[in-house]
This record gives sequence, C-alpha cells and structure tokens, in this order.
Amino acid sequence: TRVTSNNMWCFASHATLGFGGGGGGFAIGMDETLEVGVSRPCATYGTTASLLGDGREDFPIEVVQVWGFHLRW
Repeated sequence: TRVTSNNMWCFASHATLGFGGGGGGFAIGMDETLEVGVSRPCATYGTTASLLGDGREDFPIEVVQVWGFHLRW
C-alpha cells in the first residue's frame, strides 16, 4: 500500500522553503527573506515538538548555504 497522506518532505515557493510537513507545519522552514526560520512538529520526521528544544518555534537565520548540481547526458 502506498502512503500518500505524508509526502511533503521538501517544499519550495516564492514565499517559503520547508523540509518535513504534515501536522503542525515544517520541521525546518524559512520565509522569503531567508532571515527568519521556523521549526514545528511534523509527521514526516515524527517530531512532536520544535527541533529547537526549548519551546521556541521561530529563530533568526544567520547563514543559508545552497548547493546545486547540473547533470550532462
């Protein structure tokens, strides 16, 4: 049986970049400014609280590193 109720492990739009989903929001998410991050419980990774561990959900982002690959066939 294929599970389709929890398939949002990565999401990107002009306003949001998020990893993990379902339930309360993204396990790790960033807003469009890439200056504010969020961590909330999510079904994808089975987290029941923010990954920050101190009850906070929002945090300032200091650095964003992005990698890309180009394949030639």
